[in-house]
Amino acid sequence: MKTILMTGARSGIAADVIKKIKTKNYKIYVAVHTDTQCKRIKKIYKNDKNIYCIKLDVTDKEDIKKLNKIDVDILISFAAIGNGGSISEIKMDKVRENFEVNVFSNFEIVQIVLKNMIKKDSGKINDKIFLLSDLIVPKKSNISISGNRFIDTIFIFNFYLINRFVFVSTFFYNCI
Repeated sequence: MKTILMTGARSGIAADVIKKIKTKNYKIYVAVHTDTQCKRIKKIYKNDKNIYCIKLDVTDKEDIKKLNKIDVDILISFAAIGNGGSISEIKMDKVRENFEVNVFSNFEIVQIVLKNMIKKDSGKINDKIFLLSDLIVPKKSNISISGNRFIDTIFIFNFYLINRFVFVSTFFYNCI
């Protein structure tokens, strides 16, 4: 049974993905930002024995350490925030927060998961949030900027992994 780790999975697209794959032969770790969200997720999937919820604040070093205990075969990352505004007016702390969540924390999670995938010569990493980076979203310019930086990182990962069986993608259909 393959293990999927899905970050930022409290609702929306992630919920649709879980609904679609929960009957397949996967162990699914649903990672959400708060304990309250985790309690809600556990209630929703209480009858699904292959779905587990973990509280994972992607900017919290202690929470991220939890990932060392999970043998992830497939990482699907939805964890992101969307602080935005006119590039001439947005506060720099909001831009930094976007990069911290959308780039640096995702990069750190990929590093942890990827080490084990490389040992196994197998795995898939899929980062959904950066599909937005190719869209022009009025007043959301720093989402596009942070998204494009992570896409650059994905290309670097793929270059490094060219002779391995680990695949990194921003498109869901390649993932499962």
